[in-house]
Amino acid sequence: MDMNNMLEQVNFIREKLAALGEELKTVSIEGTDSNNILTAVVSGNGIVRNYFFNPDQIGSINKENLIQAIVEATNDALKKARKYEIDRKKEIAGNVNIPDMPGLF
Repeated sequence: MDMNNMLEQVNFIREKLAALGEELKTVSIEGTDSNNILTAVVSGNGIVRNYFFNPDQIGSINKENLIQAIVEATNDALKKARKYEIDRKKEIAGNVNIPDMPGLF
């Protein structure tokens, strides 16, 4: 592989990953609990932003259900945020043919 070409690809990936870092701060990802009581909204980098209750479920909420809903919805949203980040990184670096060099990215 041509060293100049490899350096260009490395710089391209670094720029795209930096842009992805900014994108992850602004994107919103939602997760829900198994009973559809609550929706958690997190950023792509895993910061909890908000919670929304399903108005049809308000009457059935008790302390135990609420705690379970918060945990499940938050975990679901965080799992989706991690998947989003991984998928976007694959899109950025997936077609680049650079030998594995520890610490490159």
